[in-house]
Amino acid sequence: MNTLIGQIGFVLLGLAAGWSMPAIAQAVEDKPVQAVSVEVKPQEAKLAEPIELIIRIKAEEIAFDFPDRLQLDPFTIIDRTRDVELSDEGKLDVLKLKITAFEETGELEVPSFKLKSRTEDGGTQVEIEVPAVKIKIVSVLEGIEKPEPRDVSSPVAVIVSDYRSLVIAGLFVFWLLVAFLFRLRRSGPAIAPRVIDLPPEKPAHEIALKRLQQIVDDDLLRQDKAYEYFVRMTETVREYLGNRYRFYALDLTSRELLEELRDRPTPGLEHAKLQLIFNDADLVKFARNQPTDEISSRSIDGAFALVHATKQSEDGEAR
Repeated sequence: MNTLIGQIGFVLLGLAAGWSMPAIAQAVEDKPVQAVSVEVKPQEAKLAEPIELIIRIKAEEIAFDFPDRLQLDPFTIIDRTRDVELSDEGKLDVLKLKITAFEETGELEVPSFKLKSRTEDGGTQVEIEVPAVKIKIVSVLEGIEKPEPRDVSSPVAVIVSDYRSLVIAGLFVFWLLVAFLFRLRRSGPAIAPRVIDLPPEKPAHEIALKRLQQIVDDDLLRQDKAYEYFVRMTETVREYLGNRYRFYALDLTSRELLEELRDRPTPGLEHAKLQLIFNDADLVKFARNQPTDEISSRSIDGAFALVHATKQSEDGEAR
């Protein structure tokens, strides 16, 4: 009897807090999950503005996790965390998603997705469905009465040097030298060819680690150069991945690069951490967000860890 009263009280508490009614109804039916709620903060946001999706689950001795590959188009996942809350009704599992929209505006929908419980010793896996929610996305110019473009800068003089005469003179000297060498070879003794040993090509990870360390040594963040900091870091990661897995990566968007890597064998590469690095960088490069010290450190540390985890050993295998 006490358990039934507790469940009814938790459902009423969820309705008062604005939780999703379809999620609560399904959670009460699926034992031993007693209730599940979805909360959005804020419910209206601008393009590239972070939005928090909070999922609260009341279950007895069951823990739930996000799936490894979670797509919430048209939203992009920035971060995901898991926590526990204690309330009057008992312990709540709290799963948080930080998402944002970069391309579309209007009444957008976060699609429904499923969460699966952790299983140990061959136990039965419990599955719950998180319902779809709607979020209003507005333009970054929302609220500005008369948005105006920046003033056009005055023309800048460009000096173009004319090197045509030098090129012609150089070609003339070159052909004279070729003719002289040809004549000398015909009249003189044979000259043994010289073989020059070229230095071995540097591995991709050595080049990438050197460039990442140079970004740290340049101390760009203390000079308020966060944009240059993230551009150089992501370009280094892109070039390394292209050299490491043998494809041209510099012209691909972040999403196209991740899709290209999913179709290739990439031992040691954690796709979720790579996506987090690009998401943090895109917020700075395109939304002009000012990154915190934590985000800046997390991004450069993640880039170093990515290179070390996927670098190629001397025998040609990834470590």
